Amino acid sequence: VNVISVPPYTDTRYPTQEPYKPVLKAGRYWSPVNVGATKIEAVTSVQPTDAQVGLYIQWGRTTGFYWNTYNAETDAIAGPLAADDPSKKVILCNGDWLSSQNDLLWSGEKAQGPCPDGWKVPTRAEAQALIDVFGTKTTPAASDRRWTTTGDNGNDVLYFVSGGFYGINSTTALPTFANTNNNTVVWLTEADAGTKQGYFWFLENSANRTIDHVNRSWAMPVRCIQQ
Repeated sequence: VNVISVPPYTDTRYPTQEPYKPVLKAGRYWSPVNVGATKIEAVTSVQPTDAQVGLYIQWGRTTGFYWNTYNAETDAIAGPLAADDPSKKVILCNGDWLSSQNDLLWSGEKAQGPCPDGWKVPTRAEAQALIDVFGTKTTPAASDRRWTTTGDNGNDVLYFVSGGFYGINSTTALPTFANTNNNTVVWLTEADAGTKQGYFWFLENSANRTIDHVNRSWAMPVRCIQQ
């Protein structure tokens, strides 16, 4: 029997109100909130608060932004760039924000990505294992716009906020927020090799939970899994 320790999920960069308990699902411990989120509570607005949804991050980067405080004049820089600029929250470009693709930004020793110590960005296989046992659920109600799945112990609940994503508008080159119905999306660690895209997984409805790929310049939340 493999026994995995269960440390509280804490992130001193974005202090939570309490050390939240990770949830064991599909045999792996998942963080209870997205990177940068600080609250676990019912989501009653179409656009969640920063505390509920956390940071929007471009694939392969460790720097992100909160939707409510994003300012294109001060928080963005034109790209693509030869290297990351952590002082800027968004690198404006279509496709990859790097001028030379690097498919390994969240792989190997860099798999931690924007996650706190002891946690990492999940792989496609880890996300698929969760999708396979997620369970069915009707569309989240207006009183709580979150997808939920019960943990392996039958008691703990894993919540996924319907927070949408930021796509880069092909005309203006500016981030455009998109939240289609009850769309929950989170990045995965793998790049789509040889392209300008990275993989993500999404919950759109009870029948549509899948893994896809999109431009790495898009920004979406990150949900960590225990290393």
